Amino acid sequence: MNQELIKSFNDNLKEIRILELVGIGVLSIFLIGFLEVGLEWLEIIPIIYVLFRTRNNLTGLKNCATNLFSTIPFKTWILLGIAGYVFALGLGLLSSEMFPSEYYIFKSMEIASSGFVFIGVDFLFSVILGPACEELVFRGILLNRINKRIPLVLSIILTSILFSLFHPIEAQISSFIFGIVMCIAYLISNNILVPITLHMLNNLLSMAVSHIPNIELAFHSQIGMIILGIFTVISLIYIIKFIIEGYNKIKSPV
Repeated sequence: MNQELIKSFNDNLKEIRILELVGIGVLSIFLIGFLEVGLEWLEIIPIIYVLFRTRNNLTGLKNCATNLFSTIPFKTWILLGIAGYVFALGLGLLSSEMFPSEYYIFKSMEIASSGFVFIGVDFLFSVILGPACEELVFRGILLNRINKRIPLVLSIILTSILFSLFHPIEAQISSFIFGIVMCIAYLISNNILVPITLHMLNNLLSMAVSHIPNIELAFHSQIGMIILGIFTVISLIYIIKFIIEGYNKIKSPV
């Protein structure tokens, strides 16, 4: 019964068209301009719209939560979140060394020094609303709709490219690979909350590390870069292994 409710919710999610998504985007931009608030508020309207469109199957969403680790074990979920963050951090710092600039992961240190209210706002948008909005849009809607037109592999690549374009230049390669991981996690589980919570874990780790005082000094030291480089390679190997095994499972379900 639980699986039927989850399938019903995901089927309902798959019915949302790209044209609707474009309409939501236009409406969001208009409202942000009218209300004169920050771009981060763009994340709220798509979430509200998806909940409205799936309102008749919200019990299925509840079952998505209770069956979160039924297809991807908790241990794998944790390791993926950590590997995704370590790989993004390592690749980003390598990019900043090659093309000197202030790496975006450490920019939120300014927020940390501004007080707990700003940290709370950062947590709300970066860890909760951001991942929920991005996964609903890129995996829940775009991946499903595009896959109706083109083969699965191309759908995964295209949506991951689009996903990466919404991130800073120095993070686009890692965001592209992270997008592929999120696609695989969603397709394996047929549960949108799996990539959402994985994305939340990844962003939580990023936020937590970025708020450690002077953490950038440790990463920019020679020994720090060597250690990070080793863990970046290990993380990439784990990610590639998950993508290959996950794709094989999707193509040849038991």
